[in-house]
Amino acid sequence: MEGILKHLATILISIVFTGSILCQDNLTTIKDHFEKGEYASAKSLGEVLFASDSTQYELMDLLSKIYETEQHLPKAIKYNSLKFRVDSSSITARKIGKLYVDAGNISSAIPFYNYAHHKNEKDILAIKGLAECYFALEVLNFAQDYINKGLALDESNISLQLLNARIAYKSKDYPMVVNSLKKVQNERDLDNFFLRVIGFSYIQLDSADQAIIYLNRSLKTDNGIEYAYYYLALAYEQKQEPQSAIHYYQEAIKSGLSIQLGLYYRRVAANLMKQEKWKDAITQLKQSLQYEDLPASYFSLAQCYDKTTIDKKQVIKHYESFLKKANNQDQTYIKFAESRVKELKEYVHMK
Repeated sequence: MEGILKHLATILISIVFTGSILCQDNLTTIKDHFEKGEYASAKSLGEVLFASDSTQYELMDLLSKIYETEQHLPKAIKYNSLKFRVDSSSITARKIGKLYVDAGNISSAIPFYNYAHHKNEKDILAIKGLAECYFALEVLNFAQDYINKGLALDESNISLQLLNARIAYKSKDYPMVVNSLKKVQNERDLDNFFLRVIGFSYIQLDSADQAIIYLNRSLKTDNGIEYAYYYLALAYEQKQEPQSAIHYYQEAIKSGLSIQLGLYYRRVAANLMKQEKWKDAITQLKQSLQYEDLPASYFSLAQCYDKTTIDKKQVIKHYESFLKKANNQDQTYIKFAESRVKELKEYVHMK
């Protein structure tokens, strides 16, 4: 602090005698503080200099770099915008676009990326920036247009291939997801997010064995991820291995904090029912109803009780609960439930 005050005093003296404080020595001092990581000193001196003379490009450039480095986004945008008025460069335009994206202001980023793109239609960074902006805004057709343009220029661009995979995943174009991520994998390892994405995509393509390879790989470096366990359970269901599916649903439940817990309990119950473990399935279905009040769960409960109990009142109770909630259910299930309730009521009455 003492050093900053001394330097400010020197600057003030120079104002008195010269009427100007912007000299190469002062700029060098700011740059020296910045390179040493002494940001407080660099900012204090820089802002005093800028207040005296706001037209100097080199000072704007220094201040923009200082604020970018410490992620002070409003001031980084301010000084880069002032630079842009002077240099009108694509580099500065892209920088402002990126800063607006980092600040969560996607709409303000687009004109700056567009500027860089119009100056050079082969500017891959501008194309990537526009694709990412439109993806964030969920204007997927525009995002895809820019990705296609970028990949036509450079098919090996990893960032564009990853973004292409994300759009394909959102659009449920699972062959395209696999195609893009396999190209990325030729250049570098996939992170856990994309391992799960390609794993789930292989499930949708009825390639459970491939799905399991990628999903298990994601667990090796990111243990306890709920969705990886969920997707593994789906893959083992596809392979008709209910016991393995149950194991991974239970792992998802242990890891899970999401709204999907009810689903996981239901799927465990469904796999137990395949093995005719009716009482265990009842326990899981009751757990699922604590998280989601679905008609299908009452129907399954009724089925399980029908297999395990002599007291058919429980069966009737759950079929009737299903019928009360079954507004949009398949008519086949509704007709079955109505028929079974009628049959069981006659049976109970006769007893």
